Amino acid sequence: MLRTTAIAFLGLSVGFVSSPGQPPTDPTEPIEFGQESPAIRLAQSKVIDVDFEKTPLDQAMSVLSREAGISIILDASSLANAMVDKNQPVSLHAKRILLTSAFELLLDDLHLEADFRPDVVVIIDRESAKRSNVVKIHPIADLVVNPNGGWIDPDGRRLAQVIQDTVDRDVWEPNGGDATISFVIQGISFHIQAPKDTHGKVKHVLDMVRRSREQTARLLQRADIGALEQLLVEKDRNSPTPIGMFAPEEYPPAAQIHGLIGKATQSLETARDAYSVAQRLDGELKQLRKEVDELKDLRKQLKPAPMSVPVPEPDAIPWPSTSKKKKRTADDDF
Repeated sequence: MLRTTAIAFLGLSVGFVSSPGQPPTDPTEPIEFGQESPAIRLAQSKVIDVDFEKTPLDQAMSVLSREAGISIILDASSLANAMVDKNQPVSLHAKRILLTSAFELLLDDLHLEADFRPDVVVIIDRESAKRSNVVKIHPIADLVVNPNGGWIDPDGRRLAQVIQDTVDRDVWEPNGGDATISFVIQGISFHIQAPKDTHGKVKHVLDMVRRSREQTARLLQRADIGALEQLLVEKDRNSPTPIGMFAPEEYPPAAQIHGLIGKATQSLETARDAYSVAQRLDGELKQLRKEVDELKDLRKQLKPAPMSVPVPEPDAIPWPSTSKKKKRTADDDF
């Protein structure tokens, strides 16, 4: 899954400063925590001759260590996981090949890999290598923004999709793995968390895309490939059946990001003020509800108890006499 962070814009170019006597830094080279030592970097590009015929694995690694001038260690637990003995015979006959290629040819059938660390190479099993993700920052400004300041690939979505479809498909999060690609607007780069071997393949794919742009410029006899790309984007924008080469309207042109940052800051302050007001009103509402509940409880306490009226028994009620009253006569007076 492509993750996007668009918080601030620091510029389209980054200055690289080299120490006296050192070659300038390659601006396309990935950046990582704990950069490899010069000896390890040199070893990865070293070309050697290999002549092994049923040579024990540990002896073959010792020969490569002397040829490359670096330390190579066989990890015992990894050998056990891969069910490989250090005396396992290996064979390889080749001339003028990269040290990295020699490692692949020797170790691939044994399900082992060479893990290049800052100052040493450790031979580990393939499953351990897949579980060991590292974070590297891959600069891609030249692949998503053309020299005219227009977006070729907003958020690097298409470029990320190419990587996930062509480089170690099973390691990426959308394909069931745990490796991730995040596009970060600061520096316009991919922050990638993936196995080391996968990073190397990603770098290779990005370099291939860069070379293809150069070849396209020569093929079309266009010195300014950026202007051509911008023209294609504009034509696609105005086409009745666009293929989506252009940035959506809500996505800012690269040249306008600075101005949008100021607006975003103002919007953020407004949002903070609104949130503070909402918090205050919420507190007042809770207090009001509490007071209403207290009034209800007090009303229950002050309500008079209902008076009980005794009902007499039927036999206790005096009833009027039913005898007729004698009519008074004149004889009654004597």
